[in-house]
Amino acid sequence: MAGGGTDKGPILGINVTPLVDVVLVLLVIFMVAAPVLEKRKLDVTIPKAANSVVNKDQPLEVFVTADKKIYFMGDARTEAELLLMLAAMGKENDDLSIAVSADEAVPYGEVVRVLDKVKDAAVAKVTLAVRPKK
Repeated sequence: MAGGGTDKGPILGINVTPLVDVVLVLLVIFMVAAPVLEKRKLDVTIPKAANSVVNKDQPLEVFVTADKKIYFMGDARTEAELLLMLAAMGKENDDLSIAVSADEAVPYGEVVRVLDKVKDAAVAKVTLAVRPKK
């Protein structure tokens, strides 16, 4: 019988169920790992600070690169786009927390300007990201 029935003949079909199971497990693993890998693509050297506090609740991050480009949620944004997105998110979440990560090469005035834009969007908590000194 062709499907491996009740008689003792040879099994002519291949069982692909284990293969499908393995492929689905790998797909789930890649879907979970993708956001973690996506976050590492920006080249921002955050300055070190002797007195830094490690926040257990990971806030959303706004990145300012050395060439003064603003990145939020993985994409480059204009100041107007950033303001609109944060304002919309702030309306949905009263306890919205944003961390601004700026490269060491970014002038202080530029960092303050981005912090002001985040504050203008009525974000509840705004922090400046630093690396602890070792």
